[in-house]
Amino acid sequence: MGELRDSKYPVALHNFQIIRFAKVSRQLLALAEIKSSSRILDIATGIGEPAITAANQIGNSGQVT
Repeated sequence: MGELRDSKYPVALHNFQIIRFAKVSRQLLALAEIKSSSRILDIATGIGEPAITAANQIGNSGQVT
């Protein structure tokens, strides 16, 4: 969380981006047919929102790295 505060952008802007991109991330995960036991590697997805959405979707039985 500290890195958001140290950013040149206000935290509110980051929160808006996370909310805005969550819908796109959910569609991406649906197309990728992510299941609860999936193992996902997040490489250069920007602000990291797809990894957050993926982790919420797969729960404790999968892994997001």
